[in-house]
Amino acid sequence: MLTLSLSAYNQQINYEVLKDEPKEPNVSINLDFFNLDMNTGYPNLRLDNMSMNLGLFGFVQVVQPLEIDFNIHKSWLALGKIGFKEYPGNFELNTGVNFWLTNRNVTKNTKIVLKQTETRTSSETITSTTYIMAPAQHIKRFGFRGGLYSKSGPFNFDEYTDGANPSGIDETKISSMGLYGGLTFRNLTNIIITDDHFGRSMNSIGRDVYFDAFFVPVNRFKDLNAEGALVTETVKDFKSVLPFGFRVGFRSYQIEKRKMTLKKFGMAALGEFGYKPYQGWFITAGLGVTIVKR
Repeated sequence: MLTLSLSAYNQQINYEVLKDEPKEPNVSINLDFFNLDMNTGYPNLRLDNMSMNLGLFGFVQVVQPLEIDFNIHKSWLALGKIGFKEYPGNFELNTGVNFWLTNRNVTKNTKIVLKQTETRTSSETITSTTYIMAPAQHIKRFGFRGGLYSKSGPFNFDEYTDGANPSGIDETKISSMGLYGGLTFRNLTNIIITDDHFGRSMNSIGRDVYFDAFFVPVNRFKDLNAEGALVTETVKDFKSVLPFGFRVGFRSYQIEKRKMTLKKFGMAALGEFGYKPYQGWFITAGLGVTIVKR
């Protein structure tokens, strides 16, 4: 059992602001080393297509207000391969651009964690977080995004037909290609303080939230028990799916240099939820580190 306790620091604290300057990196590259991807498929949760992945995500600024955006993941463990070793691993590629329309600098009260401790008992772990609220600058941006989408991996046709499978086709590989496009929001904050009691504390992070629509007109299926024979028409004749989907995504990443944060890397995170043609409802979530923030 996990218990989380948050408390504000209600004593008088005199602190010095070392830096209050949110900066957008020209290059942000993040290693997603613990990523889980799963989807429902049809009609139930598809364990064959569940995977643990390694990936990279981030952006590279070309010229204001345009930047290249990328999100690439490849599985190191696909559960379907445990029961059928000929299944391919999962691979997903998203590469496109962000085009920013606004760039606002606002000041608002921001939580700065001063101390975090854990107390463990036989039945629970209590995490206590002490923090203050201090005024800090935030950069807020809004824009459009769009690009190319590609995904391939296992697809169990027998599960897709819910047992009503007259074709004899069972394990297949799905390869999907299409486009994505939507809205993106960015929030950057970078306040670092020091005081005599707690030392150096900070709230230094970049966060992106995005909403995309998918158009995936290309979905190909290969029969893995027939030397990769193309069986796309057989799958689509049984149950064709409209080529549209959507997703809601979130990611966080580090933006300040090591000399200020005293951390060589720093945590990064990514999460998405939505719907994709033939793949069904999906969720992906990962933890990693920022390896480039320049």
